[in-house]
Amino acid sequence: MAKTFYIFLVLTLLAVSEIKGQTKTNFETEFDKFKNDVALKHSSFELVVADVKSEKVIFAYNPNLSLTPASTLKTLTTACALQLMGENYTYKTYIAIQGTVTDSVLNGSLLILGSGDPSLGSVNFSDNAPDQVLKNIVEKVKSKGIKSINGNIIADVDLFDDAPTPPNWLWTDIGNYFGAGPTALNYADNKVEVYFKSGKNPGDSTYLIKIDPMVEGLNIINNLTTGPMGSGDNCYFYGAEFQNLRVARGTIPPLKESFKVECSIPDASLFMMQQLKNKLTASGIKVSGEPTTSRILRNLGIRKERKFNVIDSLVSPTLSKIVYFTNIKSSNLYAESLLKLNSLIVSKQGNQSDGLKTVEQFLKNIGINTDGLKLADGSGLSPMNKITGTQQVQLLNYMNKQSSAQSFIGSLPLAGKSGSIASMFKGTKAEGNLKAKSGYINGVRSYCGYYTNNNNELRSFSFIVNNYDISAGEMKRKMEQIMIKLVDEL
Repeated sequence: MAKTFYIFLVLTLLAVSEIKGQTKTNFETEFDKFKNDVALKHSSFELVVADVKSEKVIFAYNPNLSLTPASTLKTLTTACALQLMGENYTYKTYIAIQGTVTDSVLNGSLLILGSGDPSLGSVNFSDNAPDQVLKNIVEKVKSKGIKSINGNIIADVDLFDDAPTPPNWLWTDIGNYFGAGPTALNYADNKVEVYFKSGKNPGDSTYLIKIDPMVEGLNIINNLTTGPMGSGDNCYFYGAEFQNLRVARGTIPPLKESFKVECSIPDASLFMMQQLKNKLTASGIKVSGEPTTSRILRNLGIRKERKFNVIDSLVSPTLSKIVYFTNIKSSNLYAESLLKLNSLIVSKQGNQSDGLKTVEQFLKNIGINTDGLKLADGSGLSPMNKITGTQQVQLLNYMNKQSSAQSFIGSLPLAGKSGSIASMFKGTKAEGNLKAKSGYINGVRSYCGYYTNNNNELRSFSFIVNNYDISAGEMKRKMEQIMIKLVDEL
């Protein structure tokens, strides 16, 4: 009898154990599949989920592994800016004159003093478009009775350093529109449109049609060829800051009469002054001097005159709106401009290295352990950035409790609705619920943000994968499935 009972007990325990093994949640099952996926054999990845209210971590896999975050790093830069400056902060770009005005003639130079505003002439603000910005300046000059300028048109860019491009950005990035770095006077997103005509068959030559608007001195060497049908935009521009040469390489789709791509402007501040001179002349104001910048004059050994009179200013949209476009459109230019603004506010330096120190100190000040954190830029374009999932989640938890929470969280793309995740999560509980900044550079896919679970509890999460062995699109779909299960069950 005892022996029979013992056998029954063992069988019962085995059965219970088997039942327990079958009670894994769909999320756990999905994540186990993800962990064991052959596509991740050589990769490093993390997933951290926390309850925002209590800040308790409810799921963690490799939470303290330092990984490259790509553009999810923008959450650090924008959070720091909001906390340092406040969501209602505005940039002011000053219009000033040097010299005297006699008989409607300015005997001296017209100055535009840059404040680092990344929105000046930006496509993101219809009332701040390039042509409108120039018109506003011309009107303000005319209001002072000036009909002729006997001097130069100068962009004062000394508020920031002379290094628009972060030193750790890749050569394959910096000539492209998304590789446009900031100066103290940004203009029209520091980019220009370039149009090419392609051939009929793969390998056929392509032809440069036009540059719009035309940038004085810009030389584009066209090494583009025609790609196969359906190949899309695989054009990359190569070229350095302040150098009037761009080399176009790669492919564009076949049978295109006028295919638009975009490249960075070598010197956006100088370009703006060239455009401004043209606008002044067209409006009837004669200009005897040349468009230039304080950087160019300094390199020529010409000392900047310290005396000037401000006649008016151009005021930017609020920081809240600028942060919105930084994250919703993942603007590297905006993020790097904010990084230097962070530096300017704290250290008065306006450079990248001090900006990075400012962001790291901000994290320490709010109680985040920065061990394992390595910051190389403010946008995440550099592959040398490193962060942990724990650090990202702690930042998200902190920002939700701040007065700027609405501005910060509202800047994150909404699942199935906006930004980089507009086409994702359709028909799931995540659609219209999950808000997340995404990130993508070669070999990196990442997401971090918030969602509300079935119990109406707000969750924060960080999900980063480095060095996967499949296409970026395939990796995106695999990560999407994991995030869908998160919203369903955690």
